[in-house]
Amino acid sequence: MRPRPDKRKQHPKVVTYFRPIGSDGWRVEMNQGARIVRRLSVDTKAEAIAAAKQLLNEWPGSAFELCVLGRVYAWWDDGWHYSRKERDDSMAALLYDEMGVLMLEVKTGDGIHYDRDATCED
Repeated sequence: MRPRPDKRKQHPKVVTYFRPIGSDGWRVEMNQGARIVRRLSVDTKAEAIAAAKQLLNEWPGSAFELCVLGRVYAWWDDGWHYSRKERDDSMAALLYDEMGVLMLEVKTGDGIHYDRDATCED
C-alpha cells in the first residue's frame, strides 16, 4: 500500500509585533498558521522592531508584518487573516509598514484585500 500524500498546508512563518491590549510593553511573535513558534516580550517599540528583524534574519523567507491594528494569525494563499473579533470591529482598517507601503486593507463585509504594491500618500 502506498503512503498517502500529506495534504496539510505548510504555512510560512509570519513575524508580527504589536502592543497587547492593557499592556505597557510590546510583544513580538513568530507564527506558523495558528501556532506560535516564538514569542518575545520587550519594553519599547524600537526593541520590538529590532527583535522582529532579528527573527526575520533567523528565518529567511518569513513574511514580515507591522501589526498595529490587530493580530495576524496566519498568511494564507488569499491574504492575511485576522481573528473574527478584530475583523468585526473594523469597518475599514488600513495597515502600513514603516516605509508607508500599504500592507493590508480589511473592510467589514468585503472580506480581505491585500495589495503589496499600494503606497500611502500624506
